[in-house]
Amino acid sequence: RSRGHVWSRVRSIPGVVGQEVMSGAGQCVSAVLFLLSHWPVGLPSSASSQLLGEGEQRGYQALFTANEMVNLCEPTNPSSFPAARSLAQKFFSQRNGESQHTVHAMGHCHIDSAWLWPYEETIRKCARSWVTVIRLMEKNPHMVFTCSQAQQFDWVKSWYPGLFSQIQHYVKKGQFIPVGGTWVEMDGNLPSGESMVRQFLEGQRFFKQEFGNYCKEFWLPDTFGYSAQLPQLMQGSGITRFLTQKLSWNLVNTFPHNTFFWEGLDGSQVLTHFPPGNSYEMKGKVEDIHVFIYSIDCNVFLIVSNPRVQMSSPDRLFSELEADSSLLCTWTGELFLELHNGTYTTQAQIKLGNRQCETLLHDVEVASSLALCLDKTFQYPSQPLQPGISDHSLAWYFRPFLNHSLAWYFRPFLNHSLAWYFRPFLSLVLQNIP
Repeated sequence: RSRGHVWSRVRSIPGVVGQEVMSGAGQCVSAVLFLLSHWPVGLPSSASSQLLGEGEQRGYQALFTANEMVNLCEPTNPSSFPAARSLAQKFFSQRNGESQHTVHAMGHCHIDSAWLWPYEETIRKCARSWVTVIRLMEKNPHMVFTCSQAQQFDWVKSWYPGLFSQIQHYVKKGQFIPVGGTWVEMDGNLPSGESMVRQFLEGQRFFKQEFGNYCKEFWLPDTFGYSAQLPQLMQGSGITRFLTQKLSWNLVNTFPHNTFFWEGLDGSQVLTHFPPGNSYEMKGKVEDIHVFIYSIDCNVFLIVSNPRVQMSSPDRLFSELEADSSLLCTWTGELFLELHNGTYTTQAQIKLGNRQCETLLHDVEVASSLALCLDKTFQYPSQPLQPGISDHSLAWYFRPFLNHSLAWYFRPFLNHSLAWYFRPFLSLVLQNIP
């Protein structure tokens, strides 16, 4: 007894030995005893340890259920016992395997828009990768593949129109799934708020025009940080879900959640998930899946507690998470990545050129608004501006933008920026203002 609480060690349950359950009731209630008395006995110690180990899903679920029962019970109020008993009945009514995790498997090909190769090679990489995916879909109607970055789709549309038509066909069938909602997988910190909005605007517009739907998920597996404004921008773009991978790469502090609500500065929330496998290149082997679920190495081929694997989609995954999200934690503010330090301060000329472009685009839009107020016949130069806006949005792809690519890629940015492209438009618009 400690400060009026009862601490009990459950010694008759393999896999929960030594786990302490605290009851604020002052005594061990009958509902917990009900759970214990119905525990199967006679299992060999080795098998029971494997089935109900503290690191296994079934053992964790048993401890969680017992804790929930203790929380529900009021020793002086027997009417609270049936609710606790129903939890035990639900636990024991599960058939073999029902309590295990379900892995939502889907294909994905993370292609850097620029890194150790030029843009032209990125276009060829996209074509080679997606042709392979289409051939797999022809052989397997259950194959599901997710793909982000509107810029890469636009490249394939221009360079390989036949392949793009096949992609559109499989998008309609629900096998080739566009995700992300942005023009590229951009850096999450340095671009201005307006630049971030333009990323979502251009990306969502492309996906709607070419595939008939807006993206529901923001897909950013690999970037160097996540500003606190992103949840608000996602919500404003019709996106309520977020997937990333990079948080598992923290050097010092392990991020405490894999599935949680991320809350922005204004209170906007998005359901967030990042796979715990520490890589976006997992091969789907038995060992990989076991590490993915339990974060330990495993060299055996068949384990009773292995999760079930099914082909799925981002929408199905997040829909199931949303249906059971009452116990999820909320993280407020920036998601800081403890890795790639220094990339925001090197090659300052690139950052300067980006800021000059952002300022000029802002001035063009403000001046255009003023010109329209003074002259209702004024036409905003959207079509002439579009190539420059697309190129500027592409420049926000995080690797070259943060000097994390080959030197010959970003060297041209040191000589000039896209600012030269936007200056004439500002002059043109200003001519329409008396």
